[in-house]
Amino acid sequence: MRRVAGIVLCLCTLALAPATGAIAGDGSGEGVFDVTLHARATGIGPVRGDAVMPMTVRLSGDRLRIDFEVSRGQDGYLLADTAADQAWLVSVSGDVALPVPAPAWTAFRLDPDAPCTDMGARCEPGAVDVIANHLVRTWRYRHADGRGPDGTDNGTLWVDPRTGLLLAFRGRLAGREAIRGYEVVAVEAGPLDPGLFELPRTIEQLEDNAGARHARSRAGTP
Repeated sequence: MRRVAGIVLCLCTLALAPATGAIAGDGSGEGVFDVTLHARATGIGPVRGDAVMPMTVRLSGDRLRIDFEVSRGQDGYLLADTAADQAWLVSVSGDVALPVPAPAWTAFRLDPDAPCTDMGARCEPGAVDVIANHLVRTWRYRHADGRGPDGTDNGTLWVDPRTGLLLAFRGRLAGREAIRGYEVVAVEAGPLDPGLFELPRTIEQLEDNAGARHARSRAGTP
């Protein structure tokens, strides 16, 4: 139970939300494309202070997978179907999966011209920067009332103006000094195996076995 609780604490406090909508093409003439973001997070979930949590974010249409690594052996991943507003927390061994509501805002694909729309916050464009060898536009957001990335109220977004990908953010909660942040270090565009976004077979078998036992119990058979 301790391991399960650790996974729940980590991913529920991550609050990194599913991506919504489409993004611009990659120059190949195609619209939406699968993408993998290798990132580092600070101040998110169980990570506090200057500690860094490696993350891998995979996006494919309405499907999202976030793999995370923490130092106490609570590695795991989140699966989400954004169209169904449903998410699962899965242990790295694949033998534990817990359904959870799809986490609150932060999308990894934004409107590059109005990235603060879903936050309902004031948003001001800033200078051009470079993140993970991609040119990005900085956007300062204010008064998001907890709807910013990881529940932040004020901060900065780094958005690829061509694809709408959120490649970094740094923000604070109202009345707190601690920084919460996320930064992509590498971007990979290319087809992803659909199996990455499916619940492990072990979970399906456990559910089937539990259903069969329940049916036998109702029928009065061993």
